[in-house]
Amino acid sequence: MLMRWTSLTRKKINSAESWESSMKYHNLTCLYLLFFPVLIWSEDAYHSALRLQLQNEYNLTDGNWVLNDTEKKNNAAVNLTNVTRKLLTNAGSEPFTEILELKTSARKSNSWDNAARFATTQPVKKGDVLLLVIWMNSIESDDRYNSVVHKFELATTPYTQSLYQSGSIKPGWRQWLLPFQASVDYPAAGSRYQIDMGYMKGTIQIAGVAVINFGTKYKLSQLPISKHHMEYDGREADAPWREAALARIEQIRKGDLTIKVVNKQGQPIRNARVTADMIRHEFGFGTAIATHWFLTSTADAKTYREKLQDLTGDGRSFNMVVFENALKWDAWESDWEGDKNDVVDIIEWLRSNYIRIRGHCLVWPGTAYLPDKINQNLDNPDYLRDVIYDHIFEEAGHAGVQGAIEEWDVINEMIHNKTLENAFGTQDIYKDWLDWAHEADPAAILYINEYSVISSGGQDTATQTAYKTLLQNLITQGAPIGGLGMQGHMGANFTPPEQVLRVFDQFVDLGLRMSITEYDAVGADKTIAADYMRDILIASFSHPGMTNFLMWGFWDGAHWFDDAPIFNKDWTLKPSGEAFIEWVFKKWWTNADGLTDAQGAFTTRAFYGDYKITATVEGEEKDADLKFDRQSGEILLQLDTANTGVNSNLPPRGFELTPAYPNPFNAATTISYYLPVDDHVQLHIYNLAGERVSALIDEKQKAGSYKIGFNADNLPSGVYFFRLAISNAAFDGKLTLVR
Repeated sequence: MLMRWTSLTRKKINSAESWESSMKYHNLTCLYLLFFPVLIWSEDAYHSALRLQLQNEYNLTDGNWVLNDTEKKNNAAVNLTNVTRKLLTNAGSEPFTEILELKTSARKSNSWDNAARFATTQPVKKGDVLLLVIWMNSIESDDRYNSVVHKFELATTPYTQSLYQSGSIKPGWRQWLLPFQASVDYPAAGSRYQIDMGYMKGTIQIAGVAVINFGTKYKLSQLPISKHHMEYDGREADAPWREAALARIEQIRKGDLTIKVVNKQGQPIRNARVTADMIRHEFGFGTAIATHWFLTSTADAKTYREKLQDLTGDGRSFNMVVFENALKWDAWESDWEGDKNDVVDIIEWLRSNYIRIRGHCLVWPGTAYLPDKINQNLDNPDYLRDVIYDHIFEEAGHAGVQGAIEEWDVINEMIHNKTLENAFGTQDIYKDWLDWAHEADPAAILYINEYSVISSGGQDTATQTAYKTLLQNLITQGAPIGGLGMQGHMGANFTPPEQVLRVFDQFVDLGLRMSITEYDAVGADKTIAADYMRDILIASFSHPGMTNFLMWGFWDGAHWFDDAPIFNKDWTLKPSGEAFIEWVFKKWWTNADGLTDAQGAFTTRAFYGDYKITATVEGEEKDADLKFDRQSGEILLQLDTANTGVNSNLPPRGFELTPAYPNPFNAATTISYYLPVDDHVQLHIYNLAGERVSALIDEKQKAGSYKIGFNADNLPSGVYFFRLAISNAAFDGKLTLVR
């Protein structure tokens, strides 16, 4: 055994280790043999080598094995559901000797319908800090990769879980390190580590399964977590999907904003200065809120409310929120977070700050989420119908709620929670609930909401299919449904953006509004989470069927897993928060400034949303607040002056972009602008597909006026766009080439 064990420790732990690194394991092995003989003989070589790895790489010592302490015992004891197995011998350089090859023949409705389970042999106390270690390799899949869920849970009801981590397995052996903390006591004979494989059809290999319990010796944050399973396809800087998506955004989220300035006789005013300053997006960018922080006067509560009014530091913030709990049935009737009057007061506060509101949710048809009076009468459909009817009308029609909720999640998670469907024996009840909600509040857009649609690696085709079928049936029945929600709890298993877009495409033909309603990324690496925030925003904003993107909380101090996307507990901004602000409030924001042409018109390419428009002529100013959308026509501003033009030689205030002239043009046009300070300038031309066809300027320029010619001799007739970018802003314009 000594020769076998010491030779194993010479093998590389992973492909990146050198022979020198391997020798460290050999030397440490000898020390372990010398000083810990009792421990050596009670665990096999793999487990001993793993101890050495954790000590050498992460300075972690001690700890007890929660599963069996030998590979052979663990692999022999595995319990399988709808999974076939082969036991193989490892011929590679990895530090394990046995391989379990697991195969699933079909995807299932639930992740746990295909599963491998390893029973615990030692008890775990609430508060203990543990580490799951497992090697994984994907052999074949009906998709690009296989998705699994790792769980540590009670083996019987209520199946309380302290680890729930989904992940995608790619070809090639990789060691997974997943730390977790016990949320309850776990008895030795009644707990398990489980790998769910219900969302995959294919073959994976696992090896070296181990769970080590460090008790309270370390904080959870001191344990390592592997990152390779958080990586996602399409993250690379030059990913083609992202370039195409950004081009779509230019087309579907922007339009030509034209302001015409006239005098009191209705005559156009030339060279009037016009500014168009965006106030908020048309697209919903929002968060879940907890009412507790509106009902207390602590410093955190004050900051919480201030961030909802001013997220960026210059007065801009979310334009939509959803109540996390206050409008759920039990909370509404039991005053979980303030009473009904408190909720109405918060609704009024939100509306006074121009924040749109989603209601969540009128019926959540699972046993754990229903009032006792419902669960106690599941054998009485007539009673259930009357109580649900009364509840929907009372809450959706409540004074201060009715007419104030823009969107209602009427039903939540009905694909996975069928308590009421089973009680009634039909899905027809869902149409009834939507009908009643529409009667109670005719102005609200009615949604149903579901999880595991875009999460779970985008691989839960059973949920996707069942969800779409239900939606199609509701539409066929004439239900007043206006939208569908996809929750978006990603964990650290990020669905590739291209797969997210494919899922969006599956539902867009229904003709309903689509929203990501509950995004977060619990337990993810901060850098990867920031990149994914960028990419999930781009994917969502670029899809023509998408309407909203909401997070499930924005601050760690008010998040169900203390891991929100925007702020840490101390209110410092997370990298993913920086990404959110960068894209939503900088890259996708319009502030335009220029002079009207001879027809009194100023046109700029602008994101759809709410604007403050100002026109100034020789000291006289006229402004207007307006909504700019796809249906907007020319906006008229009439000044109380007889002037028809002003001196165009007056020095401009700040940066100025003059509309291209001539436009439309044949072969050549000129783009003029004024720089108030030295700055780096980029001026590029794009076609309708978002492809760059000309790079005119990319250099540092001195302050002053510039006229840049664009010759289109080599281009076909059509519509083109130019983008002029300086250090802190970007400006767009439309060009029409006519041969």
